[in-house]
Amino acid sequence: MVSTRALFLLATHAVIFLWLFSCIPVCIAGAERRKREAIASVGAATGAAMDAINNGAATVWHNQQQLEAEARILHQNTQRLAKQSAQWASSYKGFHAALKALGDVENWAKTIESDMAFIHSALEGIQQQEQQEEEQSAKS
Repeated sequence: MVSTRALFLLATHAVIFLWLFSCIPVCIAGAERRKREAIASVGAATGAAMDAINNGAATVWHNQQQLEAEARILHQNTQRLAKQSAQWASSYKGFHAALKALGDVENWAKTIESDMAFIHSALEGIQQQEQQEEEQSAKS
């Protein structure tokens, strides 16, 4: 026959067994809940990391766009300066040629002046010689 102590132990084990089995769905539900929370927190952490990376990449991209814009402006200014320098060089060459021509005209004028002075002195010499001849012929 079964003693009361055995019945008591059997009842206690049954209660514990029932309590454990009743706890399993709660434990499974708790584990499932913790799994969802862990997945959500990993997703949030991943999202935050990606946002930080994307923010850094956006900053780099923005800086690159600014540098490219400044490089285009610098290139345009350089081309404008090169064009202006070429115009200045052309103007200088024209001015230099004009000065050279003016110097040539000045030399030409001096040569003409010298030739005219030579011709003038030659004509004066001829005139004086003619006057002397006239004076001698008038005396004779």
